[in-house]
Amino acid sequence: ALTTNKNRGAGTSYTTTACEACELRVKCTNAERGRRIKREPGDIEKELLRGVMRHPQAKKILYQRKAMVEPVFSVLRLKQGLNRFRRKGLEGVKREFALHMLAYNLSRYIAAAIAIYPLSHLLKDLGSIACLEAILGGFLGSPVQKLA
Repeated sequence: ALTTNKNRGAGTSYTTTACEACELRVKCTNAERGRRIKREPGDIEKELLRGVMRHPQAKKILYQRKAMVEPVFSVLRLKQGLNRFRRKGLEGVKREFALHMLAYNLSRYIAAAIAIYPLSHLLKDLGSIACLEAILGGFLGSPVQKLA
């Protein structure tokens, strides 16, 4: 006989008395009351997704997404503090997100420029530290110390 218990949370718990006479009980469960199976509301979707993720093409797409998209949202949340939007309405949210993306893209551009074009070359090309102070003064918050 199969019995169900829906009183505990949103899921359903299934138990049976047939375990007592079953010869495979030792392989199936060690519990005195027999095997109990719990099903939560999202279990079917999780199993379907696991089935999809067994395919190599799905794994490839997931790894691409992890490498390309997820780090952007991580930076937006952790470094820029974008846990929730502060503007109301779709237009306000679009503008706020556009500003966050602009800041993210600028940080990537600056990081790439520094990696490709070292500061020593920049100083030679600019010709003077005064020019560098004018460029970076607002970003650094304090005047740049002059090199001797």
